[in-house]
Amino acid sequence: GGGLTSTAADYLQFVQMHLNKGMHNGERLLSPEAIELMRTNQLPAAVKNIGGLYPGNVFGLDFAIVENPEAFQGASQGTHWWWGIAGSWFWIDPVENLVFIGMIQNDDILYSLQTHAAARAAIYQ
Repeated sequence: GGGLTSTAADYLQFVQMHLNKGMHNGERLLSPEAIELMRTNQLPAAVKNIGGLYPGNVFGLDFAIVENPEAFQGASQGTHWWWGIAGSWFWIDPVENLVFIGMIQNDDILYSLQTHAAARAAIYQ
C-alpha cells in the first residue's frame, strides 16, 4: 500500500504494540495468536528467503522476519520489520526487547538499504 499518513509518535506506538504482543496502554488490540502469525514464516518450504536484497529474511503476515541474523547484519533472529517506499521503516526485536523506527525522505532503494544497515550497526554494536 501507499499513501499512509502518520507521525513518528504514532508509528512508535504501533511498533511498541507489536512488541507487547498486541497490548497498547493496557488494552488488547490484537490477540497474541494474531501477533504470532504475523511474525511466523508464511512462505512455502521451497522459498528460502524474500530475495537478494534481503538475505536471511523470510516473510510473515505483513512483515519480513530475520531468520539468519548473520546474513542480515546483526538484527536478532525473529526480528520483524518493514519499510515504506518513501523511507519510513521499523523493526521489532523481541529477543532484545526493542523497537526502532526510522524516518527518511528517500526513494532510492540502495541508499535506503545502506541507511538501514548503518542504523542496525549503530544499535547492535
